[in-house]
Amino acid sequence: MNKNRFTFIILIILLLTTSTTAIATPLTERLQTQQRQLQQSRNTYNEILRQIDQMESNIEILDDQIGDILNQIKDLNTKINNTKRNIEIVEKNISDAQKDIEKEQEIFKKRMRTLYMNGNFGYLYILLNSKSLSDFLARFDMIKKIIVYDNNLITDLINKKKKITIEKEKLVNEKNKLSSLKSENQKKLEALNNKKSEQQRLITQLEQKKRYYASRIAQYQKDIELTKKQIAALQKKYAGTSTANYSGEAVVAYAMKFLGVRYVWGGETPSGFDCSGFTKYVFAHFGKTLYRVSRDQATQGIPVSRDQLKPGDLVFFGNPIHHVGIYVGDNCFIHAPRTGDVVKISPLTRSDYNRARRIP
Repeated sequence: MNKNRFTFIILIILLLTTSTTAIATPLTERLQTQQRQLQQSRNTYNEILRQIDQMESNIEILDDQIGDILNQIKDLNTKINNTKRNIEIVEKNISDAQKDIEKEQEIFKKRMRTLYMNGNFGYLYILLNSKSLSDFLARFDMIKKIIVYDNNLITDLINKKKKITIEKEKLVNEKNKLSSLKSENQKKLEALNNKKSEQQRLITQLEQKKRYYASRIAQYQKDIELTKKQIAALQKKYAGTSTANYSGEAVVAYAMKFLGVRYVWGGETPSGFDCSGFTKYVFAHFGKTLYRVSRDQATQGIPVSRDQLKPGDLVFFGNPIHHVGIYVGDNCFIHAPRTGDVVKISPLTRSDYNRARRIP
């Protein structure tokens, strides 16, 4: 009996132990699975941020390249227009020269008809009909002048014909040059359209990724809300700042006026800005002249380390540099980001931060 009771107790203990293990093990595994899923979500979130950051940088580089091509096309169009004007001038010169030649030819023909209208005696007939020695000498001098005049006229005619030939050759060369320039222009336009298509593909891909992961990454939305609060705080901070006198705060306050202005390639006015056009316009308000493109602006002013940034400092991105903005404080900057976007304030968390410059 005691043995049986002991055996029963052992069985009960074993059953309880087994049951407890069976219950506890799934909970532990579920916790571990949830932890792995959480870490995987965090890793995915960080990877998406990295991809978005890279795509934004690629689009900025593309915008910078398109800006260069547009400037080249602008210069090319100027050359084409100048060439067309030169061709018009050459054509008019050719027309005038031809008219002069025809006029001189007609005068020559009339005079020769008059000279020989009484037969084929010509100059000899005129001399033989002299009435005296003095008359002979006078007629001889007149004939000599006529011959000289004829020779000069013929020489002038030949020179004008040569000039016409040279002008025609010049015209042909100008037309060939114009054709070459037009061909080059078309190639640049084709390249530009290809780049625009590629850019649109990147933008579409970026927007698709943002929409797809927006519902899965709650922290990303929190970051957005935090950024919005930072923007509101910065706007409030500089709302009452005067822009009459130059200072870093005044630069930021003036730059804030253009929040929401759309990005435009080569834009330099409030109707549309690109990144360097925006900074150039803002600083021009205070009488400060900046170069036109971001990589050149990065050589102006005084170098500033990142930990010494102050409102109004220029901040640059990329290597080589392809983007620029204005530091506004609280680890944020205002800039004209890219195609399809507007002037806005962003956190200074980009991985491609390059340098900062202070314009004295």
